[in-house]
Amino acid sequence: MTDVQRRATAAGFLHVLHTSPEVFNEWNPIKKDDYAALGKLIQKTVGLHETPSTEDIHGMASYIDAHLKDEAEKFHQAHADAPRHVGSVAYMQQS
Repeated sequence: MTDVQRRATAAGFLHVLHTSPEVFNEWNPIKKDDYAALGKLIQKTVGLHETPSTEDIHGMASYIDAHLKDEAEKFHQAHADAPRHVGSVAYMQQS
């Protein structure tokens, strides 16, 4: 994926994850370091031709952490028990 594709996919998937209980319920039990399963769900959800790689998933997580903090925080307010990280990438909020 290109960087632009990663950003667009990250934004789209985060939006769907927040607004679709079905997708959230499918995503929630997946281990967040199971990149194959996460990639397949992302691919299916946003209609990608290819499954995102581990590198793509880390790039998407970094983009969300750096540029979509408000959207991510709204998601976590609605889903307090949802994990805040993907693999070794952590979503953090500084005060």
